[in-house]
Amino acid sequence: MSAPEIVVFDLGKVLVDFDYSIASRRIAERGTMNPNAVRDFIDHSPLLYRYETGLIDQRQFFEEVRRITGFQGDLDEFGHFFADIFTEIPEMIALHRRLREARVPTFIFSN
Repeated sequence: MSAPEIVVFDLGKVLVDFDYSIASRRIAERGTMNPNAVRDFIDHSPLLYRYETGLIDQRQFFEEVRRITGFQGDLDEFGHFFADIFTEIPEMIALHRRLREARVPTFIFSN
C-alpha cells in the first residue's frame, strides 16, 4: 500500500479526548450547582453549541455560565477550567508523528 498524499485529522475525539465533567466539577466547586447539574446544563443547553460555532464570544459564554451556575470565579479561572478537559489519545498522536516523520502533509481541524 502506498503512502497517502495527505491526511486530515479532527482534533476532538480523534487526537485528543475531552471530558466536560472535569470543568463541570471545578465550576461547581466555585458555584451554586452540583457537578451533575452543571454537566447537564453544559450538555443540554444550546449555549456550548452557540459558543463553538461562533454565535457568541468567550465573554458571553462565560457570563451566561456564571449567571446560571452561580460561578464565583473570573474569566481567567473559568478559561483554565475549560482548557484542562483534554487528554491525548496516544495511538493517534503516535500515528500523526509517524506521518509527519514520513513527510506526509497532515492537517488538523477543529471547530
